[in-house]
Amino acid sequence: MGAGLFDLSTLIFVYRIHGGEPRFGDDVSELDQLILRPAVGYKLNDHFPLWQGYAWVGNYQPSFREENRVYQQLLYRRKFPFVKVLSRTRLEERFIDNSDGTAVRARTMLRGDFPLPDAPEWAIVVYDEIFVNVNAVGNGPDSGFDQNRLFLGMNRQFTEHFKMDLGYQMQALDNRQPALINQINHIILLQFFINL
Repeated sequence: MGAGLFDLSTLIFVYRIHGGEPRFGDDVSELDQLILRPAVGYKLNDHFPLWQGYAWVGNYQPSFREENRVYQQLLYRRKFPFVKVLSRTRLEERFIDNSDGTAVRARTMLRGDFPLPDAPEWAIVVYDEIFVNVNAVGNGPDSGFDQNRLFLGMNRQFTEHFKMDLGYQMQALDNRQPALINQINHIILLQFFINL
């Protein structure tokens, strides 16, 4: 194949199906939200996969409200001797029940996993993800800052295909009140990752 800026022979078809992401409320007795998020994509090279996906979001509290999202995301993954780096940039087109149009939201996350020297299956994890609404939609989100999620915890790699995060997440939200950040949620986060 001739030399060029973009060589189609380097593309590898990949797919991902996220299981359900159940999210529970204050006292863990009621389901607040459920997210189902399948995606397909291309592995551009060992460090850059590009994804196209869909997310169904069911919000159950205080009453049921449905959201459908189409999203595009670019990941950057790199392993260094002392840290594994993950950068994710995602653009979401959100179709929210009873809103007057399509809401567009940009998200970007930077994550570092720092393996423990004497127990490499364990790692200290730090990540930050910021969400910004690109446009305003009637009966939907306003443009500007939406939320920020800061996580500090531990990761345990059980097998090549199964790992877990456990730690603290601070979620700062803009609920469209007069202040920029007007709600802070303190979350104990437990998440499992299964890659087949």
